[in-house]
Amino acid sequence: MSDIDLSHEAIEHTDGKNPPRDKRVALIISVFAVFLAMTEILGQNAQATAVENNIEAASQWAFFQARAERETTYAVAIDALQALGDKESAETKGALRDAITKWQQSAERLHDDPQKNSGTIQLFKRAREAEVNRDIAKRKHHRYELASALLHIGIVLASASIITGMPFLVGGAFGFGGMAMVFVFAGIVGW
Repeated sequence: MSDIDLSHEAIEHTDGKNPPRDKRVALIISVFAVFLAMTEILGQNAQATAVENNIEAASQWAFFQARAERETTYAVAIDALQALGDKESAETKGALRDAITKWQQSAERLHDDPQKNSGTIQLFKRAREAEVNRDIAKRKHHRYELASALLHIGIVLASASIITGMPFLVGGAFGFGGMAMVFVFAGIVGW
């Protein structure tokens, strides 16, 4: 008889030994596989959310920086006009005063514009919010990745239990599966 025939006979012999237990373990493996698939989807969604929020934060910080530079430019121009105004005629002083007032209003709007939600104050808040959301999504992604790894290990242990007939491996599979569910729960609630 060839090695393949002997292996086949060994499998048949093992299958006949504990068929009800093996079927229960196979069902456990199936349940773990379903949870693994769901965990992978949750992990991919969390990762995509982290990337989206990272892009949003970078965009808001770039907009913030541009607005802050314009605000600073206005402040410097206002200071220069005020310094020039002391040496000019009354007619020129009036024009400079009008320009200073206009630029001060523009600088104030660049700093705080609640109507358009685009002042540096609002941009700072939006950028920080995107960073916080990014960090939460990254934490969730890491939790789901750990859960996925634990479910993989649980599936391997349960499979090994069927092959070897060692029931304590099923206990180990349940342990890893239980730890995986803790990490999934932690990811869902955002711990």
